[in-house]
Amino acid sequence: MPTTSEPSVNTSQSPHGGLPQLTAQQPTLSTLGRLRALVKAMRLKQWTKNATLFIAIVFASHLLLVNEFERTALAFFAFCLASSTIYLLNDLLDIEQDRQHPVKCKRPLASGQLPVSWAIGAIVLLVLACAALSLAIFFLPVTKSQDVYASLGGQMFSSHSVCFLTWCLWFCMASG
Repeated sequence: MPTTSEPSVNTSQSPHGGLPQLTAQQPTLSTLGRLRALVKAMRLKQWTKNATLFIAIVFASHLLLVNEFERTALAFFAFCLASSTIYLLNDLLDIEQDRQHPVKCKRPLASGQLPVSWAIGAIVLLVLACAALSLAIFFLPVTKSQDVYASLGGQMFSSHSVCFLTWCLWFCMASG
């Protein structure tokens, strides 16, 4: 549980002269608390936007093709890691402005729950993981994969059959 303290007056002289400085002590968190703050700063709720990558294989009727699904899943996770990297970098660059903002001051970096060193380390690790996932996409073999539905005994879905089924469903609903 975080411990907070009131701002204290630093009695030493500031490097620019005369007046003592008012400094806020940083809250001390356990490692688990810092990890929670890191996950919060990565904004995992925003990852759902990256699910739009799956639209391409859905409309191409390739959702059940293993190779295409693997590549799209790797791209999804690479996009998620890249977006979290940008969120952390933006919070790191805007830390002073965020501390002055009435709402943004509650973000993990601005509030001091997440140390700057942890944010920098996470950015480095996320960039490396994103690069590894991006390379993995290109090193996956490109082979004609079989439809999962077809491997279970069904016939291969084609865009024509999907369009025909959609048209039939629409016609049945429209005719009441």
